[in-house]
Amino acid sequence: MNDMSEMQDLTVEDAHRTFGGPYIPGKIMLIDNLRLVARLLMPFRTKCLIFGLCTQGRAEYTVGLKKCVVEAGDCILIDESQMVLNGTSSPDMAGKGFIITKDFAHEVYQHLSVKSDLFFFRLSNPVFRLSQWVIDDFKTYFGLIRRKIDTQTTHPLLPEVVGSILQSLAYDLSCEFHQHHMRDPQQSTRADAICEQFVRLVEQNYRRERNVSWYSRQLCITAKYLSEAVRQSSGYTPSEWINNYVITEMRMLLKNTKMDIKEITHELNFANQSFFGKFFKKHVGMSPSEYRNS
Repeated sequence: MNDMSEMQDLTVEDAHRTFGGPYIPGKIMLIDNLRLVARLLMPFRTKCLIFGLCTQGRAEYTVGLKKCVVEAGDCILIDESQMVLNGTSSPDMAGKGFIITKDFAHEVYQHLSVKSDLFFFRLSNPVFRLSQWVIDDFKTYFGLIRRKIDTQTTHPLLPEVVGSILQSLAYDLSCEFHQHHMRDPQQSTRADAICEQFVRLVEQNYRRERNVSWYSRQLCITAKYLSEAVRQSSGYTPSEWINNYVITEMRMLLKNTKMDIKEITHELNFANQSFFGKFFKKHVGMSPSEYRNS
């Protein structure tokens, strides 16, 4: 990854080649400077799981449709396949965190009793405030994992050791999630479950499918019920979720690749360039060519 402005996807391997730092190949990388990573890599699409702790300062960015404001004491949770855009940070912004591959995250969390809590909470709460005891424990876990990676590189079970520490952190975070839920309870658990399934489908299929009815059929519910559930849970309609993913992909392909508009039209399954251009101009306010040259 020689030119960071060209990067579309954030992976553990690319981040390590760029920044160095404690690292287990194919598993995990530790981040000592969240601000530096964010400034150099923005915008990006995650091909990994990111979670971190802001220790001072302030940052703003967009994940999917959510505008996030991060301050000292906030936990940052970004799931795989998320678009992260429009990042700014104060000069004193600092923090620590982890970049974890999808496969390693699955190995670590697949058997946890709190797995579902972790998934949907991070989907609907990409930033949330931690209690002081969790902040202290996060720093302890981070330091312990760093020491293990730095000093025990030949340990035959190092990934399992690091995974067990991450599991402990996951249980602490789950406790914090439940306390957050008790302070601000959501009444529509069924709507949340539907929204979770819908967003996962969108992440996997938005390049080929933009019809809400297609998604409702996959979930075996009516389009009307899907729309009501998604709006109730997230505050946005299914079409807004789908269009956001499509437009964000369009922007990134136009700005960060050498693909011509015909190729992008085909990549995103539009019938022709005319329809592609009208769709883009409706949502962005300029033509694809104008946007690419802006």
